[in-house]
Amino acid sequence: MRGISSGIPSRISSGVFNGVFIGGEPADGGGAARELIDPATGVASGAVTQAGDADVDRAVATAAAAGPDWAARTPSERSAILFDVADAIK
Repeated sequence: MRGISSGIPSRISSGVFNGVFIGGEPADGGGAARELIDPATGVASGAVTQAGDADVDRAVATAAAAGPDWAARTPSERSAILFDVADAIK
């Protein structure tokens, strides 16, 4: 299992990423593009690619494979990981 502290991939270091994350790795989404609308102004600010069926299947399989490793961790270990995730997305 890859740690949160392993760094942000260069393709998202600007804070902008158009795709999906599966197993902690960025990937291009295989679904349709969706326009982003600023709710305050109604103005389109860009578009993002949604996950496609194959992306969802791969994400579910990846999550299922990670289950035993996650379950084997102590509550303290799981808590520390979740706090690291929360810090990373602040």
